[in-house]
Amino acid sequence: MASSFAWRMLAAEPSFEVQATLMIAHGIIWGRFTKALAKRLGPWLLRQTWQKRFRERTAEMFKRSYDVEFPHADDLFEFTCLLPAILWVHFAGGLLCVPSLVWGSSAATVAMAAQGNLCEAGWELSEVAKRAAAILGLEGRRGREKNPFGLVFWMGLHHLVSLTMIVPMNASKHRENRDYHELSFLLQFAAFVCGFAQLWGFTLDLSTATGLARMRGAVLVASIVAWYSRAFRFAVVATRLLAAVRDAGDERMFYGGVVGLGAMAVFNAALVKDMSKRFYKFWSGSFLLPTPRQWNVGPARSSPAATELHAQRLTHHDLLDEPAAARLGNDDGTLSKED
Repeated sequence: MASSFAWRMLAAEPSFEVQATLMIAHGIIWGRFTKALAKRLGPWLLRQTWQKRFRERTAEMFKRSYDVEFPHADDLFEFTCLLPAILWVHFAGGLLCVPSLVWGSSAATVAMAAQGNLCEAGWELSEVAKRAAAILGLEGRRGREKNPFGLVFWMGLHHLVSLTMIVPMNASKHRENRDYHELSFLLQFAAFVCGFAQLWGFTLDLSTATGLARMRGAVLVASIVAWYSRAFRFAVVATRLLAAVRDAGDERMFYGGVVGLGAMAVFNAALVKDMSKRFYKFWSGSFLLPTPRQWNVGPARSSPAATELHAQRLTHHDLLDEPAAARLGNDDGTLSKED
């Protein structure tokens, strides 16, 4: 009997009983995974030479793009350490959808895609339970402070689609729909690529030509992925999926999907807007890369004024941790070759 139920779980049987059980199981597994990984990442991050600018840029991104501001810097750092762990959940869930997209629907590939969807839904269930407990006061005043309104608002929009759609979709005939699998891949695997590109960019030293070039590359990759997965392709696939559900006569699932995907569309719009601003910042003419000639000029061809001009270009977007002139300028007024 136990082995029979275990097989039904592995195959992600299209029944509410199995799907609900799987969602809880994934929630326990991924909830513990993200907590353990974030706990390990914290001490490692603090040992890095770039941790100061990484923390400052992360805080600036949350405040500027999502109006999220933590009362305590330690709470922001704790959530920042959680982000890479969350992205690995997205990686696992998106990867499980790939076989269906490549080889088509079969019992095995559909079961893998269903499990991939449940990776995201299960983790989000555990996240909602944890944050709800904190907001309700079960962790005291500090628990509420760790969950500012902006964070709760955006995470609510993000979580709504999977918490309302995954179990009903996995338990219905729509579980075999290729658009359903592609939508999950777009929202998970692409988020993994985009998210890590952005986090890596936050570690870079923008006072160097190499650091700026790498940042531009990271922003380019993240922007392309965000626009394709969260805007253009998302609109096409989500519309087709909703039409298929509506045409099948599943009204409740259709309206639930409209609400869930509508909330995700708002979240996507904020993400795409943020990436678009970053793309303009680093690829517009106002943000110039230093040329090799600028890094190797002599006293006769440079001056403190030239050094200050270059520093102003680098600090134009408030991305340096300290004045660029202090790091780039030599005592004789020439530009340093050290970086």
